[in-house]
Amino acid sequence: MKTIKFLMAIFILSIFFVRGANAQPQITETIIPFDGIAFCGQEAVSGTLTIQLKLFSWGNLQEKHHWSLVGESGAHYEGDEVINLHFHFTGGVVQNMNYTDHVFIKKDNIPLGIIRSNYHATWNKGTNEYVVVVDNWVVDCFDK
Repeated sequence: MKTIKFLMAIFILSIFFVRGANAQPQITETIIPFDGIAFCGQEAVSGTLTIQLKLFSWGNLQEKHHWSLVGESGAHYEGDEVINLHFHFTGGVVQNMNYTDHVFIKKDNIPLGIIRSNYHATWNKGTNEYVVVVDNWVVDCFDK
């Protein structure tokens, strides 16, 4: 009888784990107005930055950033970036992660440059805090 109860408990737990693995990711999207100077374009631009966060499971997150901007000259600038994050937790203890990021910049659909940076991310599950420090921010403009 103990064996049957144990096997039944394993079966029930496996249903929850399979269900969690196949569940749809939680998606949050925010659109932020943006005004500034275009990287590699040297003109004032305005438009939007769309940030989409997808939480697939605890510790697996994807960030997508898309800039859609118009310059004073009427030129259209775009920037696209995808960041995949994976954290490991041990009982709410702070975990650290380093990753490199690239943003590809286009002007009127022609590659204009790339932004490269290094990030150091710290997540504390216990206090629900997420802190990112950006280091080595480099903008490489392509020659025309």
